[in-house]
Amino acid sequence: MQDPFATLVLVAAGRSSRMGESPRSKVLLPLAGKTLLEHTLGAFAQAKTVRDLVLAARPEDFEELRPLAKTSGLNLHAMVPGGAERFHSVAAGCRAADPQSQVLLIHDAARPLVRPRHIDAVAHAALADGAALLALPVTDSLHRSSNGTQVHEPVDRAPLWAAQTPQGFRTQAFHDLLKRAETITPPPTDDVALFEQFAGPVTLVQGTPDNIKVTRPEDLPIAEALLRARAMQ
Repeated sequence: MQDPFATLVLVAAGRSSRMGESPRSKVLLPLAGKTLLEHTLGAFAQAKTVRDLVLAARPEDFEELRPLAKTSGLNLHAMVPGGAERFHSVAAGCRAADPQSQVLLIHDAARPLVRPRHIDAVAHAALADGAALLALPVTDSLHRSSNGTQVHEPVDRAPLWAAQTPQGFRTQAFHDLLKRAETITPPPTDDVALFEQFAGPVTLVQGTPDNIKVTRPEDLPIAEALLRARAMQ
């Protein structure tokens, strides 16, 4: 099976407000001897499907991010300023991608432990079916609460999946969806939800629990421990 030409649209424009008072982007924080961003880019550089990188980030971070992106092993096609909302960053990144790209892989830069084989699986599924989502079946018991202090109703977890990234889309189809989404207020917060709303079902690719998103300070030592465990395998 021939590998598609996929572009990684890496979203790194968040304010990192839950990481504390540091003004630096969390993707520049140290993690196991590198920056968090370098681990993320390294995973995509090992994937067979990804050729180009478009990085959506805060302009004030460009100077530090550019050399890391250029030495990642991926072709840095463009760097674009992120928007006020995640959707605006995704839209700007997708519009800057090479129009010859067959698949757009949208990934949160703060997920440094994604596995190359899962990246390729999402790219192939997106090309075949239009859209694909890396996700995990929900395993915890779930309950609904109306007041935030008491639970009053169990929720059936059997049909539920927890979304991860990357999320992949056929390039032209997703560009069409972005145009339609410009009329939505507030803008969508999830790329797959946008596809589901206007185009239909999205193919699931099962991921692994270690593809965590680094959001809070306590996530960094967890990510480092997971990286050490992988190195020992």
